[in-house]
Amino acid sequence: MTKIRQCVFALSFLTLVPLIADNAKADDDSWMPGWRLTSNYSLKDPFDPKELRRLAEHPSDDDSRLMVLILRAGIEKDKSFQDLLEKPKLREARNVALALSAYDYMLNRSEAALDYILAQLATEEIGADSDVIVVLQTLDEWDRSIRAFRKHFIHTDGTGGDCMQGFKTTRAYLYPKKYAEMREAIEAPISWPAPLLPKK
Repeated sequence: MTKIRQCVFALSFLTLVPLIADNAKADDDSWMPGWRLTSNYSLKDPFDPKELRRLAEHPSDDDSRLMVLILRAGIEKDKSFQDLLEKPKLREARNVALALSAYDYMLNRSEAALDYILAQLATEEIGADSDVIVVLQTLDEWDRSIRAFRKHFIHTDGTGGDCMQGFKTTRAYLYPKKYAEMREAIEAPISWPAPLLPKK
């Protein structure tokens, strides 16, 4: 590359840097940084127990919103929604059933609830965007969930890639100390049939 072309390239790059930064800032919500549980629900939003209770009475009104509110109750360790675990009708929507299992695990450390979530992930196409990953990213569990996450994302692209990034950033946001300890296990490159977790 001639010196003139190098200069032109350098100037072009310097011109683009502010634009790239502006676009990245504008697209903050599109790749779901850690404070976004889903594209339309932020962990920075105040948690509204009354809204959760209302939607639990009428789950068909908005099962996606109900899912994230149940997840939020689990993150907050709010024990006042344990009665929802005993309502089979709520489990008719798969995403709500997953959220209830996450809530059960977060408050009761129910291995059966974790088994259900991981079994559902095993039915998903490898690398796909998934409600199961959205649920799994909220759990304060660092062995089986990480193994399942890495196995699911052996390869991915598109929205699956956004989902993978969402898992990492949400875990890092919710549990920064534990994430720092587990960073290598979560982020180390993997290719099948490599071990699911790096050797210590």
